[in-house]
Amino acid sequence: RLQFDPCDFSGWAPDMTAADWVRLEELRALSLEEREQLGAQAVELVKRANAYTKRTQLWGHFNVPELRRVEPIKLCAQGSWLQKLGGKSEKTKAARSVTPAGFSSAFFAANDWSQAAISGWGGTSLERVEAEEAAA
Repeated sequence: RLQFDPCDFSGWAPDMTAADWVRLEELRALSLEEREQLGAQAVELVKRANAYTKRTQLWGHFNVPELRRVEPIKLCAQGSWLQKLGGKSEKTKAARSVTPAGFSSAFFAANDWSQAAISGWGGTSLERVEAEEAAA
């Protein structure tokens, strides 16, 4: 079992430029009140950098990715930008369930997902399920 927060793999975030990392550190230097006043601009940068917390657990057989942690940035009193979402709408649920890009990049780098490797497993999970359903 792997237990992590998005910020544990923030250093893998593929959409971050050198200028973005500088802006993230400038954001970190602001007070919580100043960060809250920036609103959507701050949220978008923190999301793109994966510099937030959202405890996640992953089960299965895989290589554990290399950590490249960046300290999370609080955007509200509760902490993560996710706390500001509230509600139970489909849009809110979708926002909460997005896989952080940094984790995706790290997981892909740590595990061989080439077609040859997948074939060695006996096909993809979907192919195995379809084969089992067809046999039943």
